[in-house]
Amino acid sequence: MGIYRGQRLQSVLLQELSMILTREMDFSPALVTVTNVEVTEDEVEGVAYVAVVPESEEKAVMDKLQKGAGYIQRFLVEKMQMRRVPKMRYKLDIGAKNAARVEKAVKRVEDDLKEEL
Repeated sequence: MGIYRGQRLQSVLLQELSMILTREMDFSPALVTVTNVEVTEDEVEGVAYVAVVPESEEKAVMDKLQKGAGYIQRFLVEKMQMRRVPKMRYKLDIGAKNAARVEKAVKRVEDDLKEEL
């Protein structure tokens, strides 16, 4: 797979998965965002990384994604005009969670510095 083709495929999968998860599935009260998609070199498999807010809903959302993987895959096949759509797996994006923690820590430090001045 060429680099451009791979990047383009990942970008399209990210868009389509985001729309499918928003329109076709109900994760209430959680907010689910597809943050990244990676596809294998042979385009047979892919991994979609998702961020979930609030954190307390992560397990429920991941369970629902795993159980609904076939349902989501069917929508992807219908939407994408490809001979073979990569079989998707779903993983929790801990990078987004870590970024939020770092941001909170920075904010606390800034607030502490302001109080000291």
